[in-house]
Amino acid sequence: RRCAASSTSSTGSTPATGDLTVWQSADMIDWYQVGSVLAPAAGGEATGTFDLDLEWFRTGASVSGSVPGLTMWATVTFVPRVPSAP
Repeated sequence: RRCAASSTSSTGSTPATGDLTVWQSADMIDWYQVGSVLAPAAGGEATGTFDLDLEWFRTGASVSGSVPGLTMWATVTFVPRVPSAP
């Protein structure tokens, strides 16, 4: 449930930047954004913790800037669900 984004930009007048968004869905048709967009500064890192309540999740990344030197990653730690009592 923890997602992290990091970017490292190349030199240039407009360094590349990237944003990472986390989405969740119960049916893989309707998707809902979870929490805030992670938008690290060039050469920096942004982290966030998200509560994923639905069955499916995905991440989306957008990259902008004139120098496309960017590295991003996301890591997720899954916590097993505890079945609720009937």
